[in-house]
Amino acid sequence: MRSAPGGPAMHVHAARDEWFLVSDGEFEIRVGEVLHRLMPGDSLLAPRGIPHAFRNTTGTGRILLAFQPAGTMEDFFVEGSRLGPLTPFAFAELSSRHGMQVVRPSLA
Repeated sequence: MRSAPGGPAMHVHAARDEWFLVSDGEFEIRVGEVLHRLMPGDSLLAPRGIPHAFRNTTGTGRILLAFQPAGTMEDFFVEGSRLGPLTPFAFAELSSRHGMQVVRPSLA
């Protein structure tokens, strides 16, 4: 996934873990109350049931996301791409259809 500065709202996956691998740029990833700063080559796991969010802190960046089990996450990204830039409300609606709950705004 290529990413401009910013990132999704803090959210929870009830039934899947999310793993992050940074390949370019720098990212901040909050898992629970702990804020991590990741550089190229760094990875981090956000276990299911724990609120998390990430944001690209550089002009451009590249991050690989993996989900276990994947469930409907591919559909989530396909639908999100069709909708274009998402408002916070639209992101929360899309998330709820794919087993995620938004719990706080994105990282500032």
